[in-house]
Amino acid sequence: MTSERDQARAELEDLQNQTQDQGELEALRAENQRLQTEVSQFQQIKQMLGGMAGTASASQSPPQPKTTIAPASSQKRIRDEDQALGKIGEASDPIIAWNDDPAREFNHKWFISVPSILELIRGSGYSASQGRVQAAIAHRRQVIDNHHQKHGMGQRHNSRHDKPITEDLVL
Repeated sequence: MTSERDQARAELEDLQNQTQDQGELEALRAENQRLQTEVSQFQQIKQMLGGMAGTASASQSPPQPKTTIAPASSQKRIRDEDQALGKIGEASDPIIAWNDDPAREFNHKWFISVPSILELIRGSGYSASQGRVQAAIAHRRQVIDNHHQKHGMGQRHNSRHDKPITEDLVL
């Protein structure tokens, strides 16, 4: 009888361990899924910033948006300060023309900002520093502010876009 009781206790312990192992397995599966999602998001951000997508399979990550940002090594730097400021200033003109199109929906318009100008310039094969872009925008501040006010756009307007400006505009 003692051996039957010991055997029953051993079987009970085995069942409890299996239940505990199942719980740990489920927790590990959930953690694995969470990490795969984070890796996928990281790879999307990396690709948007011009990096190469990692080794995730296509089934794990959604289709990536196509970017037209040229690699830094192939970009042309404008060394002359006046020419650079002029080229940067010109980058706001196609945005203004794009937004002024009467058929353009509000959510498809672009707020003129340092990041949008940098992306447009770099996507067109040029490079520019953030400081130069800030100076060019400051030089045209009144025109740009009037344009934003005319279209009712605020600083966070571009957050509604799910693709880069270079898919709509090029210099």
